[in-house]
Formats: sequence, C-alpha cells, structure tokens
Amino acid sequence: MNATADNPILEVEDLNIHIRHAYGNTPVVSGVSFSVLEGENLGIVGESGCGKTLTGLSVIGLLPRLVEATGSIRWKGQDVLQMPPAERRNLMGREIGMVYQDPLMSLNPGMTVKAQLRQALRLDGDHRGERMYELLELVHLPNPKAIAAAYPFQLSGGQRQRVLIAIALARRPSILIGDEPTTALDETVQAQIVELLRSLQAELSFTTILITHNLALVKELCERTMVMYAGQLVEAAHTEELVRDPRHPYAAGLLGSIVSLEAKERPARSIEGVVPSPLEFSPGCRFVERCANAGDPCAETPPVLESVGDRHDLACYFPVGGTAVTTGAVG
Repeated sequence: MNATADNPILEVEDLNIHIRHAYGNTPVVSGVSFSVLEGENLGIVGESGCGKTLTGLSVIGLLPRLVEATGSIRWKGQDVLQMPPAERRNLMGREIGMVYQDPLMSLNPGMTVKAQLRQALRLDGDHRGERMYELLELVHLPNPKAIAAAYPFQLSGGQRQRVLIAIALARRPSILIGDEPTTALDETVQAQIVELLRSLQAELSFTTILITHNLALVKELCERTMVMYAGQLVEAAHTEELVRDPRHPYAAGLLGSIVSLEAKERPARSIEGVVPSPLEFSPGCRFVERCANAGDPCAETPPVLESVGDRHDLACYFPVGGTAVTTGAVG
C-alpha cells in the first residue's frame, strides 16, 4: 500500500512471516505492505487466525521462537530487520509500547504494580517515584499509592488494563500498539478503556496501531483501517469510507456482523465458514470458499492489491459495487 501523505513514521513493505518446522516453512502472513503517518491512528482488523497479531509482533520484534519475518520494516527510514538483534530490541522497546489482550496473563502475578512500573521506568533511566504515581494518575486510576502496592490479582480487569497501558507509556513511546486491548473486559469497562485511549491520544499525540476483530472499536479510535484475511491485506481505507462503503466482500461481511441498536430492522449476519489454516490456503483468493461474489479466476489466481482511491487499496476481482482489479499474485 502506498502512502500519499508525507513523513511516515513506520513503513512495512512486503512483509512475509513463516513458521519453521521439521518439514520446511509454513507461510502465515504474505506480502503485507502499509505505512503509518506520525500521529495517525491505524486499525488492523480481521477474524482470529488472519495474521494481524503476528504482523504487530513483527513490528516490535517479539515474534515467537521458530516464527520468522522477511521483507522490510522501516522505522523513520531505518530498516530494523537489518539491525543487530540487541540494537533492534533497544530501539523498538524505547519507541513502541504494547498493550496486550489479557491483562491478568500479561502482568507478573508475583510482583506488585509498583515493582513492575519501576522496572519499566528503570529502562527509561527514570528513577523518580513520583513518575510512577504520575503514570497511574495519567490512566485515571484513583488512589495511585494503593494501586501501586497491590498485586495484579487484587485489581479488577479494568484496573489491570489501565496498569498495562501505564507500563506501555512509561518510556514515552512514539507508537502504542494495542492487541485486542478490550476483548477480555465487559462492555461497560470496554467503553471506559476506549475513552481513556482517546483522551491519551489527544493529550500525548502518539501514533496508535489497534489490532482487533472489532470494527466498532476502530470506528471509535482510528482514522484509517486495514482489513486482513488469511495472512493477506485485502482492503485498506479511511475508516469512515470503509464503514460507509466497504468494497471487499470480507470487509462487508465483517461490517454486516456488527449488531446495531440504531438499525433494529437489520439483524446481524455472520460470515459462513471459518478462516482456513495456513496449510489450506487457496492458490487464488484465500476468501474464495466463503465468498458469495466468487467466480473465475478467484480460485486459481490471487488478486493484486491496487489503489482504488485516496489511500484506499483493494484486492478483489468482484468487489461490492463492481470494478474488478487486474490479475496477478499478491506479494
């Protein structure tokens, strides 16, 4: 995907991720390219198994053992995949903060909040106790001294998620990546965390990459959204445009599955079938088995991701509303 605006803070080009095993390599993410502008809020959406989390982990350099990435990941012009591992970890650990899906699993159960915040602040060279309480106040936690003295199991789910956000912001990152940051929370607490993230974006002006299956969440927080399916980028556009007029049948299906209180006459519709495993990817369009629009040459030849508007890219032969793209392999 080609950015049309100036000064991208992050540029990912032809990202391929594969899992090494005794019988070779299994591709799980194929030919993904995107850029993020400074101060922009980008959503990456798709069902479980689409590759969105691995894409985020590849950016920060935290892919699991035996999972490898190739391509180019440029941070302010530097290709971090070409850096020595220690240099890359130092750069990305300083510049990118990450908030994970399950706060109870992500926090150390044997350490108090104070100890975990101090650990993050020491990495930043900040040994002031006041800074720790400032961070807890920043994420709207009342009585920060009591919170700091607590262990994770003594806090509610919403409090734990706020602590994770405080830890992620301890080193004053340029980018905050949220990997399903509200999934483990009830709806009321989800709304509070969304409002917190929105207020922090406005106050601190960091760039956000939000990884989620929830299109309603990216509507609230992101100016631009990428839709991934089975390890590939299938559509990317300004969020308002994507929500109003999705072109890829999968993006339209995701939007159709959202329950809307305002549209009581239109019940939510699920997408039939499941995301294929990497061992079952079609040689053509990977959505072909679930797509009502599919026809020749969908099953055999993958569509190219092409520009169809202002920072709007699409990979589909038979998009919603017509105007097919040309043939050719993605990535």
